[in-house]
Amino acid sequence: MNRSNVFMASLLSLSFSPVMASELSANFGATSDYRWRGQSLNAGDPALQAGINADFSNGLFLGAWASNLDYGGDESVETDFWLGYSNSLSADIDYSVSVISYQYPGSHDVAGFEELLLGLSGFGVDVSYYFTDDMSGLGDISHYISINYSYQIMEEYSIDLHAGRNWGNYWSNWDIGAYTDMSVGLSTRVMGIDLSLAYLFNDINTEMKVDSGVFRNDNHLLFSVNKSFDFTL
Repeated sequence: MNRSNVFMASLLSLSFSPVMASELSANFGATSDYRWRGQSLNAGDPALQAGINADFSNGLFLGAWASNLDYGGDESVETDFWLGYSNSLSADIDYSVSVISYQYPGSHDVAGFEELLLGLSGFGVDVSYYFTDDMSGLGDISHYISINYSYQIMEEYSIDLHAGRNWGNYWSNWDIGAYTDMSVGLSTRVMGIDLSLAYLFNDINTEMKVDSGVFRNDNHLLFSVNKSFDFTL
């Protein structure tokens, strides 16, 4: 049984365990482009996305998320599944440890893989570190660390800042090398709907810049709309 199947089996076993979720949330949204770590995974086109997450009273959480995408092959959908644990270090600082499985149903061109995610958050700052030794199913190492900060400037408006760093032999083998992606955005909520506008940019070297089509990675003004639903069980 490969690692993806083992991970899915663990999700199924937890979903049928006697521990009941105390909180359940779902979200549906659309975005002007599916940008992942500074690069388009939908050839620069808009994407529809949806997800669901369950939090358990013992600190465990699991969830799933899906989006349409375009890598230029036979893939059309990405589905992500995660399983993790979160707790508090203090009244102001939380941490989490989780595993994310990225899958591409029906595709023969794109292989699924898993990442370890370590998270730390407090005082409006979220720091996340991602690691895999099998990026895109190729057996290559990839590291990614991101720092996000949100500052409320008015009752319904926030300034959102992001910086992330990619490195590892996966990126070196692809000739793109290590790079940093960043964004500055503004978000708000109108009639229960989350709206955000963000300017995305990166320091990918000029010869590897792609300004249209598959894996577009030029600067981009990203608009997203999202509706969330929270349930207490």
